[in-house]
Amino acid sequence: ARTARCASLAALALKSHSSAKQYVELAEKVQPGCASTAFLALKLCLLEDDEAAARRAVERLARCDDAVPNMLLCASQEAEGAGSHATAAACLEKVRDGLATGRWEGGQSPPPQEKVLRNLVQLLMFNIAENLTAVYENLNRAKNYFMNGSGEPSSGASEDRSASPDQNEVEWFFITSWNLALRSKQERQWGHVANFMEQALAFFNLLHEQGRGCQKLKLTGALQACAAVAECHGAGERADEGVFKSCLRAAKAALAELQATGQGGIVADDGPATADEGRPLDLEDAAATINFLEFLLASFRGDNARQKALLLELEGEPVGNLPAETYLAMANVLQSSSGASRAGLRAVYKCALRKLMQAQQPDLDTACYVWRQLYSLRLGDVDGLEVLQEAILVLGSAAELPTTDSVMWIVGTLWNRGLNLARFENYDLAGRFMDSALDLAPRCAAVSTQMLEGLSEYRRESVPKPAAQEGAAQPMTLG
Repeated sequence: ARTARCASLAALALKSHSSAKQYVELAEKVQPGCASTAFLALKLCLLEDDEAAARRAVERLARCDDAVPNMLLCASQEAEGAGSHATAAACLEKVRDGLATGRWEGGQSPPPQEKVLRNLVQLLMFNIAENLTAVYENLNRAKNYFMNGSGEPSSGASEDRSASPDQNEVEWFFITSWNLALRSKQERQWGHVANFMEQALAFFNLLHEQGRGCQKLKLTGALQACAAVAECHGAGERADEGVFKSCLRAAKAALAELQATGQGGIVADDGPATADEGRPLDLEDAAATINFLEFLLASFRGDNARQKALLLELEGEPVGNLPAETYLAMANVLQSSSGASRAGLRAVYKCALRKLMQAQQPDLDTACYVWRQLYSLRLGDVDGLEVLQEAILVLGSAAELPTTDSVMWIVGTLWNRGLNLARFENYDLAGRFMDSALDLAPRCAAVSTQMLEGLSEYRRESVPKPAAQEGAAQPMTLG
């Protein structure tokens, strides 16, 4: 009787659109067993715009013995029409779970699971910031469904499916995963970049068309996923080695395919648009990048022997297409590993510096950091002077200088080293260090005109130029 009364009042409320708290209170007391009444109670909660009550109504509806998938699908549409996307998603989650557990086997023909998952992902994306984890979980369910014929992970490595998946549905999940990875990249959420890009590659492998342009897309995505894991490791976050290894394998396979069918080292844009804004992909750069990634994997595993072997190969390689931040992250990994090679660190920092200088507007503060690191790894005074003279060349022609502290560090380091060398009467090398400091000092805001004049006078009077004497012994250069 109470259930019938609630249904009657609910129908009256839906007709009159009146607002009465007693209707919601009665709706809370609906007992499982009558799905139609529970459905009306849910509509009443939506009419009252009570999100919490609506979610509880969904739970009651799902527990009804006579509930069927279509009723929950209709409830989802009602909730979406009322603007309650969270409630609509909750209805689809019940359908999804029922399909996964076989609740409706032998009864009413259930809806295709891939369509339920697609609609669920679309609803969750209305509030992507709060539902990002749920979106990933449902994309993962779709991947497992397409690969294994169910929404649960396969216990083995089999790729068999009971039926070929709908290519349009697979393509939708691929594009969605790819776009979510790019969105996460813009927000520098590197863990999400790696996870969503790995999913995109998994969906991509299920597509029938695997042309040349598609191989370029696969290679680009795999490299981005690996770079994202590297960023995580460099930031001290959890780096998923499994994602890294699977995407590295995908990158190597795509590169091998492109090299086998390509003409020359550049892959033209004959496929879908990629995250590099349609620029041609240099296969030599991609090969060098993969070598760097293998080096990073060796670092993850603590394989110092593999690290050294790869570094020897990388010293002669061109700069890859990873961002400078990734090379800096790799340097951090190398520094933190036991038995770090100074030569290896120098090679990685030099790659980072070259990549920084390739930018239209180089980040000079980061470049100054790299110059400081390279100077600390110098092979002697001559090598250290060459590192800082490169910095002077760049900063001397820069329209905007980095922070004053960065410039002053270079000026001070050059001048102080010159003073030390002069004390050992190595006037030739001391003068070169001091002259380099005086070249950059006018561009340093911390150096006043009076200070500059004093430094120049000291250089003239205290560090004489050595007389050129044929056969004379030269002072020893100290490292």
